[in-house]
Amino acid sequence: SGGSDVFRFTTGGTERVRINASGNVKLLDNAQLQFGGALHSGDGDLRIYHNIVANTTSPANHLYANSNYIDSHGAGNLFIRTAGSVGTYIGNTSGEHAASFHANGSAVLYWDANERFRTTTNGISVTGDIGSATAEIGDVYLADDKKIFLGNDQDVQIYHSNHLNGSFIKKSGTGIFYFDFDGDF
Repeated sequence: SGGSDVFRFTTGGTERVRINASGNVKLLDNAQLQFGGALHSGDGDLRIYHNIVANTTSPANHLYANSNYIDSHGAGNLFIRTAGSVGTYIGNTSGEHAASFHANGSAVLYWDANERFRTTTNGISVTGDIGSATAEIGDVYLADDKKIFLGNDQDVQIYHSNHLNGSFIKKSGTGIFYFDFDGDF
């Protein structure tokens, strides 16, 4: 039922769905737009909804109040795709990115809209510190002849050379190279 500018679907005396003159579809809070599965089951494989009540049952706090969800309950994978060479972005409505994914290119993670981690052709690029607030970082392994570069101009290199059969700390550029020890050397 509805007037000339609105379509309303009502069951049991309660309006459940509204389509306005602009074509926008609105559902009640906690109602789900479901795709796939048997029509009579009420258990769609893909569900899109706005939840207003927190779920405190198992698993605890699985749903947060006043939050939006896209759930995949089917046997297959959930794909979020864009056409061509454009990117896929996750962020807030003001345009601040949390993550971006670029076809045939990088995946980028952000902290407070500042890029922190990016995949590159040769591996990864990290902006900022790598660390742990609660524990030491574990071992770092590099293949033979791969180097750790330190300084803005990569003035110091630490590496093991397989073909030279040795390990090296190499300093280049200007300035003094210091070794500072508190104990025995």
